[in-house]
Amino acid sequence: MIRESEWTHTLPPGVEMPRQGWKVHLSTVPDEDRLLLARASALLFAAEIPFKFLTYPARLRARLNIWPSSPTRS
Repeated sequence: MIRESEWTHTLPPGVEMPRQGWKVHLSTVPDEDRLLLARASALLFAAEIPFKFLTYPARLRARLNIWPSSPTRS
């Protein structure tokens, strides 16, 4: 894994990251972000698929503009 300030990248041994390609975005809510990451990363690691995720949960909240004291969005 390569940890940067914004993103953490995973790259299985022997796999080269193409310059262009497709990607899948997974969506979640802040209360379930760790569960989604755990489930998705288990599948992606097993299939030797490179992926990235936000390094800190606070980055997800900032990107969603949701603060801990704000009401849940519908």
